[in-house]
Amino acid sequence: MVVPESAIKPPYLYAINGKPLNLKADRLYTKDETRLPIFYQDWWLDLVCGTGKWTSLTYRDGDGSVWGYWPMRSIRKAGQELYLSPDLTPFNGPVIFYPDNLLKQERRYSHEHKVINGLIDQLPKATAYRFRCTPELDNWLPFYNVGFRQTTQYTYQIDSIKDLDTIRLKYKSSVRNDIQFAKQHYDLLPCQKPEELLPVIDATHHRKQKQTPSIAKKIIETTLRKKCGAAWLVKDKKSAKTVAGGHIVWDQHKAYLLLLGVDKSQSPRGAVQLLVDHLIEEASEVVDTFDFEGSMIQEVEPVYRAFGGSRVPYSIVSKASRWYDLLFMLMRKKAW
Repeated sequence: MVVPESAIKPPYLYAINGKPLNLKADRLYTKDETRLPIFYQDWWLDLVCGTGKWTSLTYRDGDGSVWGYWPMRSIRKAGQELYLSPDLTPFNGPVIFYPDNLLKQERRYSHEHKVINGLIDQLPKATAYRFRCTPELDNWLPFYNVGFRQTTQYTYQIDSIKDLDTIRLKYKSSVRNDIQFAKQHYDLLPCQKPEELLPVIDATHHRKQKQTPSIAKKIIETTLRKKCGAAWLVKDKKSAKTVAGGHIVWDQHKAYLLLLGVDKSQSPRGAVQLLVDHLIEEASEVVDTFDFEGSMIQEVEPVYRAFGGSRVPYSIVSKASRWYDLLFMLMRKKAW
């Protein structure tokens, strides 16, 4: 039974209570689309995968109500079907919707298992799967039962960011000192064009012997146009050179730090701290949670940790044939 709109409780992040998702021909109605993380919305998937180049699984109950939704992209390499994350798309695991009458923990767990198992049963056959689940999906047992493996990774999140004064008191003292220093030497400027931001993002990727995903330009353009993203530059007051830049995106629940770059050749003390602090402030105007979107890189993790957020685990679940497992072990730095 679909719960009346007036009876719906406020959603808890993505474990949304109250009513099922409203789907029509596997395309979301506009009014329901905003209930999902930004990375699960039709326009985002069309952008990063290509229109018509992604599919979705749904779990429906007897009256057709959708309680589970799982969009995904497949690619073919060397004649093999692979289900992998699109570029610059942090999460692509299942999303579950919970009826608000599940007051007992056991009933919520049973609903969760039923929905996840129902989605897994629909997975197309493939050589390899790799899905990054949102932090809200903390149950990977159904995946384990069908031979998936799990890796725990971490991100940092800051909640209640609308209370900026309290949030800033939680920063490490060196962060606050660096911000004060940076304010004297650098200017913060809004970025209106991807071409202004991408050079410093490219420089950061090149230091890691990687390339900026080609889709980055379209993501920046589209999110700025749709007013669900913001990009800022840090420029040297004297030379006017860009020393750092960043881009965030948001949905109705969270803001995510999607792109961050710094020109280390200029040794810009405090530029990253000044930038991230401003991005948190920008995000506080629209949401109440800021996600640093991954913190597993050894040199990056201490920078994010210093902002005083909570370390939040999330699961990567994967399954692959033996030969692909071996190939991945040999080439994993490039494979994903």
